[in-house]
Amino acid sequence: MHNNPIKSQLDEVIISLEQYLNRSLPVIKDLADRFYKSVDLQPWGELPQLTEAFLWIFQVFETLAQAGGSSYADWKNVEQVMSEISRELQALNDAISDNDPVAVGDIVNYEVLPKLEELHSVISAIIKHEVAQNEAY
Repeated sequence: MHNNPIKSQLDEVIISLEQYLNRSLPVIKDLADRFYKSVDLQPWGELPQLTEAFLWIFQVFETLAQAGGSSYADWKNVEQVMSEISRELQALNDAISDNDPVAVGDIVNYEVLPKLEELHSVISAIIKHEVAQNEAY
């Protein structure tokens, strides 16, 4: 299975997801913290980028799911965490609709971020145990 091109592509995609999460988690944390600041410093205008980040994560998840992500031993954990993130994003959407900056900060900090960190942990474990390591990584 070492020379399987589909497995190699899956591995590349899952590595990309991990790298994206590495970069995104601190940015999302900073964004969430800024919702607790004074009204003129709240990052409402940055929410489209946050939305794009979540869309990208979900698109990568769907791509992996359709392309055989279930071949990874921990894939069920990925699916579970993604389901939990989806539920938290609905609560986040409600807080945004209500223009409630404290609720937005709280949901991102205490609900969404821990789930993203859990996703990162599961993805990192998959990479550590199941991805064929090469010089590019």
